[in-house]
Amino acid sequence: MIASTTLAVIAVSLAFGAMAFGVARMLGSKVEFGRLYYMASLAAAPTFVFTIVINIAMLLARHMLSAAGFFTLHTGGILQVGGTIVAVCVTIYGFYLLTVAIGAICKFERPKAVATWLAPTAAILAALALLFSTVFLGLIRFLIKTI
Repeated sequence: MIASTTLAVIAVSLAFGAMAFGVARMLGSKVEFGRLYYMASLAAAPTFVFTIVINIAMLLARHMLSAAGFFTLHTGGILQVGGTIVAVCVTIYGFYLLTVAIGAICKFERPKAVATWLAPTAAILAALALLFSTVFLGLIRFLIKTI
């Protein structure tokens, strides 16, 4: 499980880097792939680490409240909403860092820098949505046949 997750993260990261490189080249940048990939990785790393820390803190808070007898459905909901708000803020800040990094390395204005990461992100999300819908429809067909 850990190996397949690691491989998936590496594959998506390289696909994102390649697509961002292609978009940057189409927008007129002379940047090399390695430099763009390195800067994007430097911008994304703090976001990933902070998101992991948030998730661990949420789990610990839930377990501590549960062990103390204070955990109720209402408390869990508050923790979930708070964690989600913090995660969204961290993600937005991560996109800001990515925009600044791409703008600096490619010598782009802000709209071109946003387009450089937005196009690959949209393509990857569309591919994941297509994959999920295909698997989901296959599961529904299997369930209908077995019923």
